[in-house]
Amino acid sequence: MAITLTASIPHTDGPPTHNPGALGSRLVYDAANKAKYKWVSGTTWELDNSTAFIIEPTTDQSADGPNTASKNAGEVVTVMDCVYMAGAGVWMLTDADSEATSKGLLGIALESKTSGEPMKVALPGCIVRNDAWAWATIGAPLYLSTTMGQITDAAPSGTDDVVRVIGWVLTDNCIYFNPSPDYITLN
Repeated sequence: MAITLTASIPHTDGPPTHNPGALGSRLVYDAANKAKYKWVSGTTWELDNSTAFIIEPTTDQSADGPNTASKNAGEVVTVMDCVYMAGAGVWMLTDADSEATSKGLLGIALESKTSGEPMKVALPGCIVRNDAWAWATIGAPLYLSTTMGQITDAAPSGTDDVVRVIGWVLTDNCIYFNPSPDYITLN
């Protein structure tokens, strides 16, 4: 898709003086729309999907990526709690002590709500930031915790605990939230 630059896309240095070999060599990043563009010619730029960007949120207790606010909390949920979509179509707290609360669609609450209130939730594929986190090992897998609504970097190990990878550590306070559909229940 080609576009013509507008004021909303940073281009302070303008299109480069070009020769035919330079097309696509100048890139700009539009932070407002989280998109990268490459120069085509004149003032025409094209959306560039050749390199994936990992956008880390700049705000505490926020996420960059897919999210929804179309479902309600099914109980008291605090911002940054890990939740699952219960059969009643409401968000409930996860708990690795129970298979029923550890499988299916997971999310991370982006706001605190009580039962019956619509709640904004980060969905799989998000990068989530929480300044209260202090992850020590970049790249480490993350799991559902046996503490309701929590995430841990130590796999649960008790009898009947559910072990499900739900993401990976990107920085001490950012994770890539992308839960595996697979899990095991320990004997």
